[in-house]
Amino acid sequence: MDKDFRTAYNKCPACGCTKRFFEELLEELKVQGLIPPATTRFDFQQKQGVTLPPQKIATLPIGTEIPAFDIVWDICTECGCMYATVAQRLQAVKSLEQPRIILPTGVGEQLPKGQRPVNLGNIRNN
Repeated sequence: MDKDFRTAYNKCPACGCTKRFFEELLEELKVQGLIPPATTRFDFQQKQGVTLPPQKIATLPIGTEIPAFDIVWDICTECGCMYATVAQRLQAVKSLEQPRIILPTGVGEQLPKGQRPVNLGNIRNN
């Protein structure tokens, strides 16, 4: 498959209808001014990922390129067929994970009124 593969499907593959359920809901929300006009999809309509399990990715060297994908889907309003409206091949590159701070139990709980949180970024070890 070409690394730049990207295709859009403009009609239902089952019945040929061009009306889509989520697309119509988005238009209603835009008309009501509830979402920005540039919005093209709901978050849950999109799935992105890589083609390898995490256990395999963990064994690969940093910088390894891994085939990935981006799929957007919708539902035909005529026949109910769920289908991809956009399918795209991506390329992911394995990188170092961002360091995470694991706070001790109790950190982040509600502080008493007037008490300020400690800024852990200002603590120095001398």
